[in-house]
Amino acid sequence: MNTTRPSRTCVVADDHPAILTLITRVLSKEQFRVFSATDGRKALELLAAQPVCDLLVTDLAMPDGEGIETIRIVRKRFPTVKILALSFLLLIGISLVAEGLDHHIPKGYIYFAMGFSVFVEMINIRVRRHGDPVHLRKKYEGQ
Repeated sequence: MNTTRPSRTCVVADDHPAILTLITRVLSKEQFRVFSATDGRKALELLAAQPVCDLLVTDLAMPDGEGIETIRIVRKRFPTVKILALSFLLLIGISLVAEGLDHHIPKGYIYFAMGFSVFVEMINIRVRRHGDPVHLRKKYEGQ
């Protein structure tokens, strides 16, 4: 068991409980102290309550356009906070088109695809933090 104390703080905002839980668990394992919000208003309250916040992870497609509005406000009020905006609209759009064509895609597959995307991004963050970039070919040295 890792007993290292979290050194970074993050606010996660998403209106889908399954996605909110998944992102919170992944970031907690990456030593983030995570605060969760189900809407943009609550995310802004949580950001204001933290002496230092390193990251905001927010869904763009929350009700009433809260994701985009939240990002706009955060950029003004908290300019040092890094923002990761998630949008699974393309995936949802494809599933809706499939439903319209009488092809049902089980929600488990959709949630798996979303979770896998977050997992891959966490791997990318870890690799960038702990290692040198991967060079696919040798540097060209002309004559």
